[in-house]
Amino acid sequence: MPARVPLVPEELGLTGFPPRGLLLQFSSPGSLPSRISLNRLAAAVAACPDEALVIELSITGSHRMAARLGVRQTPTVLYVDDGGEVLLRWTRPPAPEELESALAAPLAVLR
Repeated sequence: MPARVPLVPEELGLTGFPPRGLLLQFSSPGSLPSRISLNRLAAAVAACPDEALVIELSITGSHRMAARLGVRQTPTVLYVDDGGEVLLRWTRPPAPEELESALAAPLAVLR
C-alpha cells in the first residue's frame, strides 16, 4: 500500500472536509456493485446531513489519485476523516451497519 499521505480538500473540489468526514468511492461506469455501494453510502450520509459527504469518482477519470491511494478495483470506498486521513477502506459495497458504525464512532477511537 502507498505511503499515507492525507487528502487535501481542494483536490476533491472542496474548501474543507465535513466534521464526520467523507466517503470517497471509486467506481466503474455501468458497474452494478458500484451502484449498490453508492446507494448505501448515500443512505448512510442522509442520517447525518451537513456532517458527512459522499463523493464518487470514476476510476478511469481519476487514475492518478486512485494510484496514489492504492485503489486497484471498483468499487473501492475510503472513509476519510475531517483531517484528510484515510481511516477505513472497503473493496466491496460496505454493509449498512459498517457505514453507520464508521460515521457514528468518535474519530479519535478510529485513529
